[in-house]
Amino acid sequence: MERCMNMVDEYVELKAQIQALENRLAVLREHFMSPGVRLRSAKYEVSVRQQTHQVFLKNLLPPEVLNSPYYWSESRSAVVTVKRLATPKNIALVERLGA
Repeated sequence: MERCMNMVDEYVELKAQIQALENRLAVLREHFMSPGVRLRSAKYEVSVRQQTHQVFLKNLLPPEVLNSPYYWSESRSAVVTVKRLATPKNIALVERLGA
């Protein structure tokens, strides 16, 4: 079934769904970290392990390196932002009456 939705509204709805799914994933991940929880279903098994990685501590670099343009480059990326529009009350009323 194809949806008839404005692409801006669809984008906002999808972002909300993604956020809800990410929140649920965080809850499940936290659950899997608890001792004694079941980590297997009929189809899947979850494994939890500790992983080590290196972190670069750039704040320990001398200021002459941090502030030198020689060590920096610029990059560009597109950023999509969305803001809710204020709906005048009289327009909302007309839409409800016409529905």
